[in-house]
Amino acid sequence: MDCEQFCDRKKTLYFTLLQRLIKLPWEAKAKYHRLCALLPYLGTDMVLDQYAEIPNHLLKCLSINHLSPCGSELYRCLIQQQRRELCDGSLTSASHTELDLANQWARRWRPVVHKALTSDVTLLQNNSSTQLLPSTFQVFPSAVDPLLASLDLFAPGHLHAWACIVSSYRATTGGSPWTLQGSSTLKTLQLALGSADDKVRLAALNLLCCSPKTKDSPTTEEMSIMRRFIPQNLNCESSPFRQHFHAGVKRFLVRIRDGCLAHIRGHKGKKKGDATHSEKAQDLLEQGIGFVEWLSQLPYSYLAPGHSYQRKKTALLLLSAVLESCTDTWSPEKKKGQPPENMGSLINCARERGQWNFVCRTNQLVLISCLEDSTNEVRELSAELLLRFFPPSFPEDIAAVLLTRTKQLLCSPRVQEAQMGALMMKVLLQKSHDQPEDYRLNSKITVSAGSTAEAACTVTLLVKELEEHYLTAKADMMLAARTKPIHGVLTALQRCVLEAPSSVYDTLDHSLTVELLVLLEKISLLLLGVLYGGRDACATEKDAPPSFCDMGNAISSLIAQESGDGEDCILLSEEHSLVLTCCWVSLKEIGIFLGSLVGKILTESKPSKCLLTKEDVTRASKVFKNIFLKCRHWGAVEGCCAGFTKFCASLLSNSDPELMDIPAHMLKQGLQFVQFPRSTSVTRRAAGLPMLILCVVSAEEASKARPLLAHSMQTLLETAKTPLPEDWDQTLDLPQVCAVHTLQALVRGSVLGVAVLQFAPAVAILSLTLLSSPWWAMRNAALQLYSSLCSRMLGQRPSSEDGGPTQHAMSPLAFFFHYPAAPALPPGRAERGSRRPPGST
Repeated sequence: MDCEQFCDRKKTLYFTLLQRLIKLPWEAKAKYHRLCALLPYLGTDMVLDQYAEIPNHLLKCLSINHLSPCGSELYRCLIQQQRRELCDGSLTSASHTELDLANQWARRWRPVVHKALTSDVTLLQNNSSTQLLPSTFQVFPSAVDPLLASLDLFAPGHLHAWACIVSSYRATTGGSPWTLQGSSTLKTLQLALGSADDKVRLAALNLLCCSPKTKDSPTTEEMSIMRRFIPQNLNCESSPFRQHFHAGVKRFLVRIRDGCLAHIRGHKGKKKGDATHSEKAQDLLEQGIGFVEWLSQLPYSYLAPGHSYQRKKTALLLLSAVLESCTDTWSPEKKKGQPPENMGSLINCARERGQWNFVCRTNQLVLISCLEDSTNEVRELSAELLLRFFPPSFPEDIAAVLLTRTKQLLCSPRVQEAQMGALMMKVLLQKSHDQPEDYRLNSKITVSAGSTAEAACTVTLLVKELEEHYLTAKADMMLAARTKPIHGVLTALQRCVLEAPSSVYDTLDHSLTVELLVLLEKISLLLLGVLYGGRDACATEKDAPPSFCDMGNAISSLIAQESGDGEDCILLSEEHSLVLTCCWVSLKEIGIFLGSLVGKILTESKPSKCLLTKEDVTRASKVFKNIFLKCRHWGAVEGCCAGFTKFCASLLSNSDPELMDIPAHMLKQGLQFVQFPRSTSVTRRAAGLPMLILCVVSAEEASKARPLLAHSMQTLLETAKTPLPEDWDQTLDLPQVCAVHTLQALVRGSVLGVAVLQFAPAVAILSLTLLSSPWWAMRNAALQLYSSLCSRMLGQRPSSEDGGPTQHAMSPLAFFFHYPAAPALPPGRAERGSRRPPGST
């Protein structure tokens, strides 16, 4: 009786636990782990009968990223327990066929899986395809039949569901998809491959390319289908489609490669007599080699000038798939995806047939022509393929022509052409190791043999070229803007020094580094002087940076002085555009290059050797300070941000206390600029000053305390709270307004993330208080600050038309839990702040 009573108590305990779990909200992640633990003691029927909402809650979980793993795990446990119960405690049954077991599964779960696969929610579709279907076919392999039988291929979403089901079945079980549904599978596949929906075509492509074994060679029919499908999908505008297309084709090529290698190994070890098998294997080998040869030639047909960006990008991705899969090039930076050890045997077999000459001269010339493409992505991918897979040096005639063209492009005033020249210079440098002296980048400089010496020679040449551009600009800015615009050589230096495979210490020495820093400082002062209207005006720190009107007048005066034309023109002249582009692009490139260079030197430095002294680093910091505080051109300021953040991060992580103190000193200077008024200006957003402060505090290590951020926020809040003068001339950059704009930059800064939220209540109170200011400039700044703060505290609004799932919104309880100081806002403050005071401007 005691044992029976004990057993009854256990059942009561399990049932009570189940009822408690049912009452938990479906968003509770722990709920599903406990259901998995409870399931073996109650059984699937008990759990599903008592908790009838499980299917709906599972679909909701699969619609949210952080809940989909626990939801799919509960589903897997449910169907595993269901199979055990059907098979009397084991996973195999002698009394039930697999089809009978699958029909039992379908009775409960087919509508659920069907609803998920045909849902309009993309995340639910993807998670059901990648998580529910594999679990289903692992436990009930024959479930594919009832799943396919319930589909209407002409209903919305059903064709995509069909492709997902069949491809998951093939990848999970290894079964042939072509035996399903008789002979209609291939017809349905053709229908899916010709669909106008990108998702359907990708799912059908995945069916063609997937296999649980990479050495499972594609059939003749599969290769024939791919030959028709690939050319028809080269012009898709969707970037995700191109990436998945590339991945699918690469999987297909790996199957061909590994299958051919298996045939070669089998042919060497096979005894004589099996002529039929040997002939079949030989046919598959010939077909595989022929398909790769066809695919390797196809991209070059679409890389000629005149083809669209989409075709060129897709063609290059396909070419990279071929070269990565079917060559023996080793990539040291990759842990996976390296070529097989016996790849050489397959390459030799293909070349004996006159095929697989992937790196011939014709192909090389086509890729070189892509270095002058109008789009950056095509240029970069072409350069990567040339450097990774083609011979280590160019032929002499190609190198000579390419060098001449590179020098022309580096001096082009067009930014895009100058970037082409910089990329060519990088490629030439890494491909010129074995060139004769006449075809090297600088035949006048004698260097010892070796790639390191060649790199040093090239960098020295570029520094001399940069100095020549500077001297030309100093003497005649109009001539320099047309013929020697500085920014091309700066970009080439950045690529040759920072993107070289060798260490920066092998490329630069201390004297060349100092020469380069001094030259960059001179160039920055010269260009800022052009925007100021004179180097003398730029040399002082008392005046505010020139407004856009002042910069335009300064450039117009320069053009009038050098051309002798004093006539006024309403439209901006070509000369005006050339000078402005030369100035702001060169300042931007200086910031990017200087920050990355200092960071790389300090990162690779050794205790016994460093190319930079404190004076050198201080000089570099002055260059950044001048650009941020003396230029209002947003392109130049924003471009410098990435380099300046790297600069500060490398100093803050350095072991030298003197170097670590430089960012803090610059921050102190920046905050002083905020606190003290300067000269007249009609711009309201404080120019580059907020970005200087943002870059310094963003460079602090996120895992540690942020003293610079705390000091900045405290100083800015105190400055913004200072009472406004009653007789304020609104053409002045008032410190309070500048402080509010700087606070907005810190709140919006994505690098800071949640670190700035500890100051959210104080910032909220400040912004709402300043909305009642009598001055428009302050109300405008406060409104922008409040808007940025709301986005940071509550999260970005969903971009989808339906507004996104409501569970992503923050509840009032959660809001006041995260921001307990928020209720401290005085009652009525927001209401009073929203009303414009009488007599305000």
